[in-house]
Amino acid sequence: MPETTLKNLNELAKSGANIVFHRSLPRDVPGFANLKKRRKQFNKLAGTDRKEWRGNFWLTDSICVTLDAVKIKPELLKQNGLQFIRKKYGD
Repeated sequence: MPETTLKNLNELAKSGANIVFHRSLPRDVPGFANLKKRRKQFNKLAGTDRKEWRGNFWLTDSICVTLDAVKIKPELLKQNGLQFIRKKYGD
């Protein structure tokens, strides 16, 4: 996972968002450009032993059970077969 994405996820979690990972946490940054610098930033954000993660991070084998536990409701239209993309414009 890019270190910039992890930084944004940390900020979202600190503001109360629930971040759910399926089966494993991100382990490293992609690509080789500026690898040492990016890894250092990634490990600082993630904590080298992953015990330092802050906020509302969830690691689960069962997405449905976890989403239910954090009170995230499914899209009912999706259950009825409608396919769509949700977009938000502006703030």
